[in-house]
Amino acid sequence: MDFIYDMVIRYGYYGLFLWTLVDGTGIPNPVQLAFIASGYLIMHGVMSPYITITVATLGNLTGNIIAYYAGFYEGRSAIERYGRYLHIDDEDIRKVDQWFSRYGGLTNMVSRWIGITRTPAIWAAGITRMSVRTFAVYSFVGDLIWAVFLTYFSYVFSMNINVFLTLPLGIKITVSGLVACIVILSWVVFLRYYKKK
Repeated sequence: MDFIYDMVIRYGYYGLFLWTLVDGTGIPNPVQLAFIASGYLIMHGVMSPYITITVATLGNLTGNIIAYYAGFYEGRSAIERYGRYLHIDDEDIRKVDQWFSRYGGLTNMVSRWIGITRTPAIWAAGITRMSVRTFAVYSFVGDLIWAVFLTYFSYVFSMNINVFLTLPLGIKITVSGLVACIVILSWVVFLRYYKKK
């Protein structure tokens, strides 16, 4: 995955825009590497943190809208054809329609910060025919907060990379475990609340 890091180092904002766009479609990829490269360039004065945040937000939003329209035009028919292989039935689709008619915007915004829910939320917005304007507004807010956090984190990481590398392995594992637990817990809470609807 070094090519992601190298692309941002070589092409700057253009490389960052490309990888945040790919990430915005919901395609799994280590976009954090693009931000780490950006943090390195910010530290050395090559990139501006404000432009970095703007480019990352617009790149991710562009990917969101591409995925939205893919779900809008092809998602429903794809589920009808292949849903049984994914154990998705008509009742599941009805619940998703109902959920997104009430909480679709908020779901998409929050899902930007919980990786495991991001992809289904983006595609479900199009499949359920959620208003594209509402989708874009909530997605923009979620993407902006996401970009600010990752830009700041990557900058701080780049400034303190030597400290991080010298941390005891136990601390690294503990921090990673806590992050994983937060993500999993968020997903469990979401599913339990969803099943009650």
